[in-house]
Formats: sequence, C-alpha cells, structure tokens
Amino acid sequence: MRGTLLLLAMVVPPSAALSADEPAEKDLMLLQGRWDSVLVVHSGKEVKPENVKSVVRFVIKGDKVFYLDKDGNVPKVKPTAHQIKLDSTTKPKQMDYIQTEDNKDKISKGIFDVKGDDLKICLDVEDKGRPKAFESKEGSGHRLLVLKRVKS
Repeated sequence: MRGTLLLLAMVVPPSAALSADEPAEKDLMLLQGRWDSVLVVHSGKEVKPENVKSVVRFVIKGDKVFYLDKDGNVPKVKPTAHQIKLDSTTKPKQMDYIQTEDNKDKISKGIFDVKGDDLKICLDVEDKGRPKAFESKEGSGHRLLVLKRVKS
C-alpha cells in the first residue's frame, strides 16, 4: 500500500492536486475592492443615468458584499453584508448572491464577468431562473449591472 501511494505521489504532477475551487478563488480576488454602477437594467427597464450611482455602490471584502451609503461609505449603523459564492468553471461564470434577512437566506442566482476594472453581473432577482446571457429583457426578472472599479 505504501508503495502504491509513493508511486501515485511521483506520477501525479502538483498541478493536478490543485483545489477545484482555485478558479473561483482567483476570480474572488479579482472582485475585491469598491465598485460603482455605470448601468443598471431591471426587467428591460434602464435606471436613469443620474440615479445609477445611488442604486448600486458596494465594496467586496473576501466573500462579503457591503453596500455603501450616498457618501460612498459603509454605513456605521447596522452595515449590511451579503455573501457571494462563485463557480468559475462554467461559461458564463456563475455567482450566487446570498442575502440573509430574519435568519433566512434568499439566493439570487446569476452570472458574472470581470475584466480588469470592469465587472458585469446579471442576477435573477425574481426567482425566474439563472440568466444565460448578460441581458435584462422585459419580464425576465433579471437585473443587469455594469460596474467600474473605483481606484483608491
């Protein structure tokens, strides 16, 4: 038995022993920081450009999402942290956005794409099914977010 384990250790390259979660962990690292919305579309209806920044501004720290107040700060009174879980092995990459309220989890299933300082997220916010594309058609229940990283 020891000989078999030793043989396997010599034959299996170190890269094969990497965690299946490694792509998700790399993407999670790319998502760290502050993001401001550039475009928000919900069920085919675009949020007016002058209201976009008041709609979505958040910071990602670890797997937690903290929404920001109108001044761009995490609220000091009862900050709300939601959780994200990523699956980077799919095309498009998947995100589960988990909101906990009254000890109950609400999971919005979505997709995401991050390229440098640009992030696209499309979430199913009405339990109609995970989006397959980065679009929000009328009646879809999908919210499309286009965000830009804020450099400190």
